Amino acid sequence: MLSKYINKDLIVIDPIVNDKDELFEKMVNHLYNLDYIVNKKSFLQSLKDREELANTELMPGVALPHSRSDSVEKLFLSIVLLKDGIDFGNPEMGKAKIIFFFGTSDKFNKEYLQLLAKSARLLKIEELRSGLLNCEHPEDVIRLLNEYDKEESKKIDSKSSFMMVITLHDSHRL
Repeated sequence: MLSKYINKDLIVIDPIVNDKDELFEKMVNHLYNLDYIVNKKSFLQSLKDREELANTELMPGVALPHSRSDSVEKLFLSIVLLKDGIDFGNPEMGKAKIIFFFGTSDKFNKEYLQLLAKSARLLKIEELRSGLLNCEHPEDVIRLLNEYDKEESKKIDSKSSFMMVITLHDSHRL
């Protein structure tokens, strides 16, 4: 699944940034230049607004900043790897070194949620996180992600157990 959204241009290894704001600005400019977003100012603000709702550093060293915005031309996942990490405003988690940036508009909502969930599941794997931090080239990142993505898909296929939730309501009571 990840291979559908990842390419080497969306992977940035060890950019020179001092803090989260600088990283967000640099990534927004990068994504704008790649035609993933159409309005830099609007998307940057939506990222900052989302980050104010709740910090997106979800596990030690890993952050998943994301935003829905009309400024997004097409769904994307951009990966940033930082050897020294940056403070992401969540002291219990330490510095963020692996950052998965997501962006979408409302028209890609289903795929966006699937991509976000898949990435979060994969990033729970310690070996993957260690491997990502040892990657020196974007192609190495893609190879590693594809390997773990295939392995996780095999595990899900072999279990084949799912839960369905159905909610019913009486329309006459509305």
